[in-house]
Amino acid sequence: MSQTTHLTFVQTALGLEPLLSAEVRALLPGVTPPSLSEGGILVRLSTPELWTVCLGCRLSEGVRVRLKAFVARDFATLEQEIARLPFSAYLGRGSLAEVRVVSHRSKLWHSGAVIERVENVLLSRFGVGSGAGEEGATVVFVRLTGDTAQVSIDAGGHRMHRRGYRTQVAQASVRETLAAAVALQVLGPSSPARAAGAPPRVIWDPFCGAGTLGIEALHIAEGRLAGEARQFSCENWPTHDEAAFGRHKDRLQGESSARALAPGLRVVLSDRDRVALESAEVNAGQAGVLDACRFELGDLLRVEASVPEGAALICNPPYGRRLPQGDALDALVHLLERRPDLRPCALLLGGPGRRDLSPNFRAVLRTKSGGQPVSIRVLLPGQSP
Repeated sequence: MSQTTHLTFVQTALGLEPLLSAEVRALLPGVTPPSLSEGGILVRLSTPELWTVCLGCRLSEGVRVRLKAFVARDFATLEQEIARLPFSAYLGRGSLAEVRVVSHRSKLWHSGAVIERVENVLLSRFGVGSGAGEEGATVVFVRLTGDTAQVSIDAGGHRMHRRGYRTQVAQASVRETLAAAVALQVLGPSSPARAAGAPPRVIWDPFCGAGTLGIEALHIAEGRLAGEARQFSCENWPTHDEAAFGRHKDRLQGESSARALAPGLRVVLSDRDRVALESAEVNAGQAGVLDACRFELGDLLRVEASVPEGAALICNPPYGRRLPQGDALDALVHLLERRPDLRPCALLLGGPGRRDLSPNFRAVLRTKSGGQPVSIRVLLPGQSP
């Protein structure tokens, strides 16, 4: 008996697609290699594999199952083809759906009119009501490119970067997915830093803010599942097997814990902002990693002496903010000159370009944070800043 498979688009931030592809291949060694697309990857998954991606991907911003694409040059054809799609596998009678439309170079350019037609078919043919803005509504994506219509069903749920632990935020807090991308540069099994030596025993974030970088590092180190504390849209599908999903989640968590990258890792979180540091402590408690964290109030020059030799460093230096001794990034570079043991080092850099940085700070990827261009730069053991 053949197994149902789903053509799945796994979304991530622009620039993180290769890293996401590597993460999916590590989670699912037997899967056909994903194809990279702008803003994500496309991969065919069985239902258990779909669960694995939802539960395990730290870099995923969304997971969508694509239905069969079709040609529609007018509204009548659009309605006929929508009625033929297997929505009953994903939307039960009496459920709600939120229809979202993007149209590029299509004759059906009026997104409001497309939404109205799709909603009418969903109600009359499948008994699914309009759930625009309603909590718990399953999102139906309709993308019109030229004459081709691609309909997708949300499998992951709203804002998958939210793990559930970050109840406190600080100014310019980094998304969990981007924080994971930074942490993977010093912990990931295929990262240049790991190729240069064993995983670190201590990681220091001297500009910790809400603590997201350090918390993500600890979850990666301990083999925690990214989606362990949240629910997914696919759990609301009529075809969903709750018991099988529960068994799969337990098994996946056990396998992930057994492959922990750096068990016993400790993190030093410091910031000169007391409110930010208190937020980090609350979030670490919610994330279940409080015992693995040490919190230090003060700027990096004050905290430096308490950071053990050989610690790795990850941070998002605040550009434009000044310390008593000068610019925060300048102070960090001077620290790295004095402390060649603080390697590897992974920085998330935004703001004005720093052409004066040493070429040793290699940009491993470029993306955006809060709409602003940022890059992740890595300094390896033995390299000077």
